Amino acid sequence: MITLNFTGSGYFNIDTQEEKYHGNLYLNPDEGGIVLKIEIFHEGGPLGYLRLPTRINYITGELTNGFRLTLLDCVRTNMHSHVGSRDTFTYAAKFMFEGIKIPESKQNKFTQVDFVIPDVIVWGEKSSYKVGKENYSLVDNLNDNNIEIYSNSEFSVEYNVFGTMLPVVDSSLLVENITLTQRPTFIIKAEKPQEFKYFLEKYKLVKRYVEIAMKREINLVEIRSYPSKSILEENGIEYETSIKVNSSFIKAKIQNTVKLSDQISYLFMLSDMVNQGEFSRYIENADKLDPIIDLYLDIIYSNSISAVRAFLNVTQALETYHSRFKYGGNIKGFKERIDKVILEKRADSLKEEDRKFLLANSKRFVTLESRLAELLLAEFNIFFYTGKVSYRDFPHIITKTRNYYTHYDERQKKLAINEKELSPYVRILVTILEYYLLDELGFEDVEFRRKKIWETVDNIRTGFDIRDIEKNRR
Repeated sequence: MITLNFTGSGYFNIDTQEEKYHGNLYLNPDEGGIVLKIEIFHEGGPLGYLRLPTRINYITGELTNGFRLTLLDCVRTNMHSHVGSRDTFTYAAKFMFEGIKIPESKQNKFTQVDFVIPDVIVWGEKSSYKVGKENYSLVDNLNDNNIEIYSNSEFSVEYNVFGTMLPVVDSSLLVENITLTQRPTFIIKAEKPQEFKYFLEKYKLVKRYVEIAMKREINLVEIRSYPSKSILEENGIEYETSIKVNSSFIKAKIQNTVKLSDQISYLFMLSDMVNQGEFSRYIENADKLDPIIDLYLDIIYSNSISAVRAFLNVTQALETYHSRFKYGGNIKGFKERIDKVILEKRADSLKEEDRKFLLANSKRFVTLESRLAELLLAEFNIFFYTGKVSYRDFPHIITKTRNYYTHYDERQKKLAINEKELSPYVRILVTILEYYLLDELGFEDVEFRRKKIWETVDNIRTGFDIRDIEKNRR
């Protein structure tokens, strides 16, 4: 539960209503909590539940100390009546623009929003500072150009690391501790002014992309928006500045959560994307990828997910991926696909065996086993490691295991992988999924994808070897 601190009292306007309401604002700037309690004073009985809306698009207001603000996406969380005194309507807001009242007519006037995410600095391989060659002292990195991740006629995504200023005068050095902070930042720009939610949609795409790359959840600690000049107007004069945005998406920074050694486990680095990836392919595939990425990230996010749940997630993700990106039709079309697409260039002496492998138990519809078989073959571009299960039996055993844990069919228990031995097979299945995710994220080079997957497979194979040694000692 987030602890909220009283910030101040003031008067607020709801949407386009002219009436002003008294309210108390409560904030937690470190974790993004935003609550507004609107009070309506009266001498009678309780007011009606619908006296104020349950959802409000935006609320503008000014505290008694002169602080202006705009709240977006407000949802009522409570209503409390004090008979003969007042009614209190409590709203939680997703966003608060600090220091500015934005009227409804200008809600779509933002040109840039910056998202600060400290966890990505190792992944981005970029620093705001460098070590001087002559005296090995810390100096500002003059190569501070933004790295372009994506750009089209509508919007662009860039990355940079901004740091606090180094001391420039001797007196600034006469303190015991000098703290320098780096702020890895994703910069999303729009060619034409857009609503704030437009930038949030683009940020979600970037966030998921980076989380797949780093194989971990990343946290947002700061948002700054850049409204068009027409919003920032005083006494008829337009000016430019950035606005801090408080948000329920913000989480307090956890110190030292990412180490340099972590990059060994990353699926790819920012430099890989710049040199070999094509972010536009990911943008094109984003909607189709959504449920697959959800299942994948559910495994990545949780440190306590059970082996069974992770197994069910990854098998579902592979089945969904095949249906969406490889083949989603009927069995007749799948048989044609086997002959005319998958095995078209295969040697005649191998076709019959491969055809039987791919058809598996698919008779009236395309089964999970057939889908896994095609993904395992991978157009014969990579040989996936399958642990202690033979390559040809792998789709069958995985399917029986999925059916056992899904339907709890005792008849399939003997064929299913034991829960105690399931974890390494989850990792094997995840590597297969990651091979295809890399393709949909814009890494079309097969050799690059093979290299990344085999780096992970080496660790899995080592794990099996260690288990064998331990068994032999018993």
